[in-house]
Amino acid sequence: MSILKKVIAVMLILGILCVCIIGFEILISKYALTTTHYTIHSDRIDHPFRVVQLTDLHDSEFGKDNRKLISRVRREEPDIILITGDLVNNKKGEDTSIATTLIAGLTDIAPVYFSYGNQEVDLEKNNQVNIRKLFTEA
Repeated sequence: MSILKKVIAVMLILGILCVCIIGFEILISKYALTTTHYTIHSDRIDHPFRVVQLTDLHDSEFGKDNRKLISRVRREEPDIILITGDLVNNKKGEDTSIATTLIAGLTDIAPVYFSYGNQEVDLEKNNQVNIRKLFTEA
């Protein structure tokens, strides 16, 4: 086998390996719950304060009605819950019930605050969906 054919074969194998790794990472990010803990110390905070931040869920569902996610959040015993965008996807006819059911479940745990991500901005602009009203009423 010539050197050129060996180089091409190695490059092809590496390319396939990269595609597999990227595909696996995408699959994990869509279907696996991950928890990361940070501790921040400040002289301005005189008592422990726990925040749970959820971001980029893109209509993911962890168990029926997101029960696994809600249970995981409950175990963290947060003082507040922050949802920092891309809870939904920007698709025509987007079913927002996954998001509103999740928010309703989370409000039983702690106050929930939401900020828009690009998906919410685009969903409102392109599909005339009032995200603020939907999420506030949840």
